[in-house]
Amino acid sequence: MICISTTANTHKLNFIDMLNSRALFFGILLIFLSSSCSKEDDTNSKLPGNVGESKGILSFGGLLENFEDNNFKTVFEEFAKIPQCSDELPKYVRVAVRDLSDNSWVAGRDGVNSFIEIEVNPNGSDTNGDNVLDAWFTKESEDLELNAGSYSIEYFAVLDGNGDDANIIYLAPRKDDNYGPISFQNYVNKPLPIKVDIMSGEKHYAPVEVLCYDEQLAIAFGYLFFDFTNPNFIYICSFGNICDDLGRHSPAHFRLKVWKFDENGDYNAANLLVDEENTIKSIIDDDEVERFYGDLICIPLPDGPGEDKFYGQIYLIEDDQTQTLIREGSFTDTTILENLYKEEKFSLYHFRDNCCGQEDNFPLLTDLTTTDCEEPECQICDGELTKLDLKYTGAGSQDVLVKSGETVLFDGAAYTNDVIELNKNGTLSTLGNEIKIYINQVLYRKITTDCSTAVGPGLLVGDFEIVAGESLNGGKLCPIPPGNNPECQSCDGKVTDLSIQFNGPDNSTIKITQESDGSVLFQNNVDNGDIINITHATSSSTMGDDLNIYMDDSFYGKLHTSCSTPIGPGLELGDFTIVSGASLIGGMLCPVQTPPVDCGPCLGKVTKLTLKYTGDDATIKVIQEKDGAILFNAMVSKNGNFDIVGTYNKNGKISMWVNLNVYINEVHGTDIHTSCSQTITPGTVFGQFEVIAGSSLGGGPFCSPD
Repeated sequence: MICISTTANTHKLNFIDMLNSRALFFGILLIFLSSSCSKEDDTNSKLPGNVGESKGILSFGGLLENFEDNNFKTVFEEFAKIPQCSDELPKYVRVAVRDLSDNSWVAGRDGVNSFIEIEVNPNGSDTNGDNVLDAWFTKESEDLELNAGSYSIEYFAVLDGNGDDANIIYLAPRKDDNYGPISFQNYVNKPLPIKVDIMSGEKHYAPVEVLCYDEQLAIAFGYLFFDFTNPNFIYICSFGNICDDLGRHSPAHFRLKVWKFDENGDYNAANLLVDEENTIKSIIDDDEVERFYGDLICIPLPDGPGEDKFYGQIYLIEDDQTQTLIREGSFTDTTILENLYKEEKFSLYHFRDNCCGQEDNFPLLTDLTTTDCEEPECQICDGELTKLDLKYTGAGSQDVLVKSGETVLFDGAAYTNDVIELNKNGTLSTLGNEIKIYINQVLYRKITTDCSTAVGPGLLVGDFEIVAGESLNGGKLCPIPPGNNPECQSCDGKVTDLSIQFNGPDNSTIKITQESDGSVLFQNNVDNGDIINITHATSSSTMGDDLNIYMDDSFYGKLHTSCSTPIGPGLELGDFTIVSGASLIGGMLCPVQTPPVDCGPCLGKVTKLTLKYTGDDATIKVIQEKDGAILFNAMVSKNGNFDIVGTYNKNGKISMWVNLNVYINEVHGTDIHTSCSQTITPGTVFGQFEVIAGSSLGGGPFCSPD
């Protein structure tokens, strides 16, 4: 079920306000995500009757939210006409979903128009009490009752009706090859396609972000292969690249002319459909790098009955004056429909001039140019890498994240033999000293990119193969003999990176600090099963000798990171398990076995203590300071031993609070600190009490002192 609603928070925008605020078209983002609406919201809706243990339901929720992005607004202020949001209310939602097990379309239709249309319930509601309807939800669709497995949302639109006569009000942008900021994928957190995993018996709410739609900028949404525009027109959009002597791409400044042949088979000035010139612009991005981009030229071509024939020309403009004809030829609407719209890779016409070895994405027009394509000589890596292409050779699909420092180079799904192009558009001057590859949120590999080690096409890095790359001073990288990087090494030179799985209770507050300088490497709330990725502080090259771990504002324990004791995937520290890591000299860490829990240091609060009383016979009472719980109250003889055990904490585990107050014959005798932040071990003395034995939540039984 899809819920479409607004919210009463002051930073949100009322739906009617949105409709009345035309200038806010690009300031409004409609997000479909999990919300509080449920099946009970619609008394007429019924769950599909055949939901079983092997099936789940894909659904959506939503709200309107004010979306601010200065770069976004800056780009579109230069358009002659700012598109406006529709006045229409949502009546249907149209989606297209693939089954990733066999790449087929859900609902049994193979091909382009594999849409599922879901009706929006007309009985809206008023969520903020202003007597204006501002929330809607959809009726449930049996088409989205799916077998358990992995799926991909390929298309998502909100309509003012259904069928061929419906108009799109909002549309989710999709990733494409457009290199400029006009691509709407740059203005949502997660463009389509979005992978979702459906589990048995689950009603899964998938987050999908959509933007107000205007067909004048249809190409910027990234997927012309879907027939979502006016059926009486065929949209053809073009952009180009020109290449320098080193093969580096830059956006082309060009002119596009298209004529329609008349009934006599002629084309002339009377039949000219378009004569447009694009412009080259630039913006300064968040990394303070100037990025150049060229406008797309998009035109609707009439699609009448039968076959329509067109003639096109492309001129390359140099120095804003000289125009050179580089493409020319005739084509038909059949050619466009059978090629440009047939597959995702032909989402638009992309020409390339002087780019040796790289042809147009489709030979729509004849190439009139000649290029001397001598292969540029390759060089060894020199001065840090600027670009790197990685081919994923693993099985199936994985969620892959690639980062250079804190800069995300790639974040998305990678399928077998996919090539991930890092810094393709030259956004960064270099890739820095190293890049880190994460698979399913876990650190997988590190690749040195400062040219201090051999790197080039043919190098295998786990399930990734380097297929191309460039360095700052050397240009194109030379191939190196294929070979596997060492899979792992023992810790050497202190730890630099760790991926740690948290196995404790949900919504725990975790803080991890670097003991050497107090730097906070991680601080956030986490749930059971979450992965915590940390790297050394910027002020140091490693994590030093130890990390201090705190849970819910209390000291939990230390993790030794100096490499003096075994550390690697599999090592457990109470509620924490290392799943991946790297050291300064040794690289990726090899798995290690957690030492048997015969004994250990105090970690994560004391759970039990055996104390020896060395004073005269007396009544001993031990009180937990924070909640006043009495842990022990009885007569104890001189040199007698007695046990105290903690109470159940909010996470359902037995432990003691930070401090115990000990009384002798109702007179305060001493305090015992039990958070593990201070030394406590067999032999530790607190006033007239000596610790004989004990255990802690994370470290188990105390070890006897050496």
